[in-house]
Amino acid sequence: MPSEYTNFRPKKIVITDLPCGSGKTSKMIRTLKSDKLYLIVVPLLSEVKRVLDGTSHLDFEEPVKSTKEFGTKRAALLELILQRKSIVTTHQLYSDIGHLAAQGFLKNYNVIIDEVPGVIDVVKSLSRRSVDEFYINSGYLDVSQDGLCTVTSKWDSLFDVVSDTIDPSIKRYAQASNLYVCKQGTFITALSKVLFSGCASVEVLTYKSEGSYFLKYLEKMNLPYQLKIDDALEADFKEKARKLLTFAHTKALEEVNFTYSKQTKYSEKSKETETVRSGLKNWRTRHLKGVPLENVMVTCAEANWRESSAFKSGKLKLMGFAKTTGLGKVHWVANQTRGTNDYSHCSHLVYLYDKHPMPPITQWLGCSTKEFSDAYGLTELIQWIWRSRIRNGQPITLYIPSPRMKRLLLDWLNS
Repeated sequence: MPSEYTNFRPKKIVITDLPCGSGKTSKMIRTLKSDKLYLIVVPLLSEVKRVLDGTSHLDFEEPVKSTKEFGTKRAALLELILQRKSIVTTHQLYSDIGHLAAQGFLKNYNVIIDEVPGVIDVVKSLSRRSVDEFYINSGYLDVSQDGLCTVTSKWDSLFDVVSDTIDPSIKRYAQASNLYVCKQGTFITALSKVLFSGCASVEVLTYKSEGSYFLKYLEKMNLPYQLKIDDALEADFKEKARKLLTFAHTKALEEVNFTYSKQTKYSEKSKETETVRSGLKNWRTRHLKGVPLENVMVTCAEANWRESSAFKSGKLKLMGFAKTTGLGKVHWVANQTRGTNDYSHCSHLVYLYDKHPMPPITQWLGCSTKEFSDAYGLTELIQWIWRSRIRNGQPITLYIPSPRMKRLLLDWLNS
């Protein structure tokens, strides 16, 4: 991999940190210049179309894999870059082109990222003893002082022999130069640094970035950034939110632990699952009279609401919390959903989470503190709430059974 851009001195990344619904994306589209090359990165395919519609006068294109000539979206993206086209693509595809940035293909592009990208993910959790015994001491991985994993020549030569013993996917991640191992043995991947240092400029449009992995990642990677905020806009945003938010209550659910690790262990017949079902039935009776279920959004661990594989094939099989509640037609919306207006008609919200960051990730980032955990939980909650019609200035009813999450939101609203 060429070193010219992996060692490129990064320019300051601009983080435009303004409230949800304040028009960041629309303003960005209005200020684009015809004499510059842009790579605009959005969370979802639906947002790609929105940007394309808004930039029709500037001849933006998106990578499409349907042609025999290009084969994959990644190949189509490279073709558009070689043609010096301005491009709109998704977070997912952008995260997959570190090799192009490393070879200098993005050096003329002004990259604008709508919502913070996912910069870190857990690949595999093992005990530290297993990592040392099977990967490091056996001579298949070299690990630097900061945890970066490199494939050894031994693993290259014995790959076919040991593939049924040690995980070949670990090798693929390590070869992409973005695999790290944490102290306790968890393998994680971090987005390639050159995606932020090998471009003409980078701007990220988001809100409450202090509660994101992204800011901590930039600090970990020594990537300089400038935070642009507007205190007056923030104060106005909170004032309007206080008037538009109505909190619903069902006391029985306040005793249920809604952390991800806990709720994913509740069985179909557990006391906790039965309590949640009963509470949701009660909530539906008290607060959803005359409310179309299509105007309701809910979040929890997906396996506690519906069977994912059935939903992807066009069927709805309710699970755990949702069974017998009569809420089958509501929108289950992943708690990390950002950058979409698809649910901006929703008026009633149920947030069944007590949200914390993942310990292996915070350990690697160096932010294993209560302060960051609370900031992270609040950021995730706000982003989810503002997928609803509150972003359009319309009132909503919100049910948060977790006392901690409700307190975080109220403290922020009244600060």
